[in-house]
Amino acid sequence: MKPLPPHEQLSVSTDLPLIERWLENNLVSAQATVAIDRAAFDSNLGHVLLVVSVRELSEVDRAREELTALVVYPDRLRVRRWKPAEAELRRIHDWICTRPTLPGSEDTKITSWGPHHETGLMWVTLNRKDETYAAYLVKASGGLIAVDPTPTTIVALTG
Repeated sequence: MKPLPPHEQLSVSTDLPLIERWLENNLVSAQATVAIDRAAFDSNLGHVLLVVSVRELSEVDRAREELTALVVYPDRLRVRRWKPAEAELRRIHDWICTRPTLPGSEDTKITSWGPHHETGLMWVTLNRKDETYAAYLVKASGGLIAVDPTPTTIVALTG
């Protein structure tokens, strides 16, 4: 990795502490993070970017608006909705395919699963309402699974 020239380092060292402080004071419950994205710079196609990922969809616009007004280099700021990495989703998908069960929840079945169109989390439906099993799935996945509160059953089509 090539070292950052002074003008790139200045944008990072100036704005990163401002962003981190703002996140600590404003988005604690939204689970936001900031990362340095060097991809465009390292490929000689652009600048180093500071990328803020916000887990709560409802907070993305507020974060973008307030951080853009706060930082010195707003052109190097990106505020995005956090989504899990593809590798994490594949791991969760593979784990779901093993159909984990809990004692007392043997009658609960996963009826469908797939990435949610807005959150990117693995969206799971169950065949019946089972809050214990739903909580287990969310916790065991590290929060990468969201369980649809409405149970669904698989209906076989005959013809």
